[in-house]
Amino acid sequence: MSTIKSSAENLTLNADGANNDIKFQSHGSEVASIDQAGLVTASGIATTKLDTTATGITVTGSTILSGGNQMTDGISWYNGTNFLSGIRNKSHSSYNDSGSLEFLTSGTSNAAESVKMILNTQGVLSVPTGIELGSGLDATAANTLDDYEEGTWTPTFAAGGGGSLTTTSNSGYYTKVGNLVTAWFNQLSWSSHNLSGTYLNITGLPFPLTDSRAVSSSGVSSSNSFTSIDRLLVQGDSGASTLWMISIATTNNNYAHMAAASVAATGNWYGMTITYRTA
Repeated sequence: MSTIKSSAENLTLNADGANNDIKFQSHGSEVASIDQAGLVTASGIATTKLDTTATGITVTGSTILSGGNQMTDGISWYNGTNFLSGIRNKSHSSYNDSGSLEFLTSGTSNAAESVKMILNTQGVLSVPTGIELGSGLDATAANTLDDYEEGTWTPTFAAGGGGSLTTTSNSGYYTKVGNLVTAWFNQLSWSSHNLSGTYLNITGLPFPLTDSRAVSSSGVSSSNSFTSIDRLLVQGDSGASTLWMISIATTNNNYAHMAAASVAATGNWYGMTITYRTA
């Protein structure tokens, strides 16, 4: 027997029969029901059907909430058969948090979900494949910013005949935006050296160059740091993380690779900024 019981706090509907279902009707037609397991079935939500199941709430043909048959701890969208996309809560040890939000898509029909974006509890948004800027929604590669990095590097003198500098200061910094690198150091100082031979160079660039000799640079050194040179520039080779030091004569613009003999016993190079393209 089914009963209806009213109190000051609650209205209780009790179905006590073979199926134990509570039925809701309008004009003689069933519009919703609750079965003995607690499954709610309802029509009339945007002409779809709402079901609560052990795995969540399903709007037929549209969404699964709180899990469903495609993923756990989140919201997923599917077309009734195939997973399309979703959002879920995830713990990430690399972020040292337990409340990151993952944004997922399948890419192909019913493919396993793949994380495309993460928002962690510190407010950092991670987009591994990049952000498209200024070209609509067509994922144009030329308009996609897919890399940004800041860090340090250590500029080091070297020469074709070997040897090294005894440096007192040689720390550098860099910023990489897309494939463009800007690297600089505030001061390169040395108290002695035993460099020998020709082809004086600076090693340790944070990323290899893509284009040969396509380097823009500027810097200042003390007047006694280098001898027998008029002007100094740097060039690089494709695929290398080395800059060749080039001496240019002011009288005829002839240029040549600097030799270790041009480096004074002690000296200061008061900073240099280098801009170049990398892969």
